[in-house]
Amino acid sequence: MKTVTQVVKALQSILTTEAMTAAKETGAIQRQRKFTGASLAQTFVLGWLANPQATLEELAQTAGLCDAVLTPQAIDQRFTSELADFFKRLWELAVNQMISAKPSTVGLLNRFTAVCVQDSTLLSLPDELKSLWPGRGGGRKGQTNSTLKLQVRFDLVSGRLTGPFPENARGNDYENSLDDIPLPRGSLRLADLGYFRLDAFEELNEAGVFWLSRLHPKTVVYNAEGERLNLCRWLSRQKERSVDVPILLGSERRMPCRLLAVRVPPAVVRKRRSRLKKLAQRHGRPVNPEQNKLCRWTILVTNLPPEKINLDEALVLARCRWQIELLFKLWKQQTHLAESRGGNPWRVLAEIYAKLVGLIIQHWVLLTTAWQHGDRSLPKAAAVVRQHAINIICSLHSFHRLKKILKLISQSLRVTARLQKRRKHPNHCQLLENPPRAVPLT
Repeated sequence: MKTVTQVVKALQSILTTEAMTAAKETGAIQRQRKFTGASLAQTFVLGWLANPQATLEELAQTAGLCDAVLTPQAIDQRFTSELADFFKRLWELAVNQMISAKPSTVGLLNRFTAVCVQDSTLLSLPDELKSLWPGRGGGRKGQTNSTLKLQVRFDLVSGRLTGPFPENARGNDYENSLDDIPLPRGSLRLADLGYFRLDAFEELNEAGVFWLSRLHPKTVVYNAEGERLNLCRWLSRQKERSVDVPILLGSERRMPCRLLAVRVPPAVVRKRRSRLKKLAQRHGRPVNPEQNKLCRWTILVTNLPPEKINLDEALVLARCRWQIELLFKLWKQQTHLAESRGGNPWRVLAEIYAKLVGLIIQHWVLLTTAWQHGDRSLPKAAAVVRQHAINIICSLHSFHRLKKILKLISQSLRVTARLQKRRKHPNHCQLLENPPRAVPLT
């Protein structure tokens, strides 16, 4: 109940009082005629949450529910730089609301105070916005003249989101703002190779935080006796299907940790080599022979001790990193985060900012209504939340009515939005509850 109350108060604050203040400070509302700051926020944030591809006509209808009677043309005239600044301010305010659910009790997650997966995603913007958000250029996918990068940390235990924080798309992932926000002692951090930094691992060690990562192919590895290993040759001599040994990581630091490796099926090897070949062709270089051979293995490094987690359990935890990719997929495909019906650059930017506010709100509601059920599908549950977006508009001014809406959503999700159990390819929840022997990573 504490989380429900927190979410209700956050919703009312962001979409009413904070919106009124932000509208004045950003100049989005200069003379109050039709729109107030509150009705402006509710129309676009919850209107796009209910229907991410809403037309101007549909947004005008939503405005009517907020006591703002406007024509579609009047809605269209609202897309200015001031409106973009207004929604950016609301986004910043929403991100600062640290809301989490009762900790999940799903299998392996119980062993940690938090299991935090972090990653970034790119949103292409019109070229006219390159002075605000410069892109990488080059004409490749995700590398336009104007690009917004979002850094996100997602705790699989409490459901808490840290971010999304905006960052320069030209920067590297290992230089990110998330690493400045400490993780709780006894937590586990999962991230891809873009975040692989030995000094970051040392800082986590000192803070009492566990980490688990793929091994970067350019990292120097020594055995426990200090002898440098040619990893490709050393693994080729192994007779067992898996390896779990203490090593020293890095040519200078020689940081003690564990190396976990397991052979993967031929189908996975072919898939990896195909990806490696495409990447090499894109950069105009030949495939590295050693990397080609290492495709036969999944190789992880970690500071987790053997008594905390075994190899098979570590492989299941490593797969958890994909949960943030699924979150990004939910944001982009179902909520059409990077899409707009208009070509006005300020509309595109305002729409992205407003949709980000809506996605944070959607996540808050999911924490109060679905998180306690570990076997729920977030995409299915999110669809239920969006169906109630208009009801949230009509209930915002009443604490008890808004609380009742959340209760109705919760009742619906008690019996719906379940993950389908699978025998041949177990889902994420099944793997955490009962880790199988050496689950291959693709």
